Amino acid sequence: MKSYCFDMGDSRSGPVGFVARVKAETPEEAAKMLNEALGDCVEVRTSNESIEYINIYFNEHAVTAADAEDEQEE
Repeated sequence: MKSYCFDMGDSRSGPVGFVARVKAETPEEAAKMLNEALGDCVEVRTSNESIEYINIYFNEHAVTAADAEDEQEE
């Protein structure tokens, strides 16, 4: 089993970024699992009543094995 890091976007230079580490046998399998976990939208919950909603959208085909930045043995 290996662990793959996906570092997508950079919130220091753009509006959104995220990082994920996924355990899988191959980077292709890791990318597939990450896409399934993200789905097409994540709703951010907040206790601030002035914020009506925050939705973050994902392209289910955009994260690929090529985005796996490093590979570590588990």
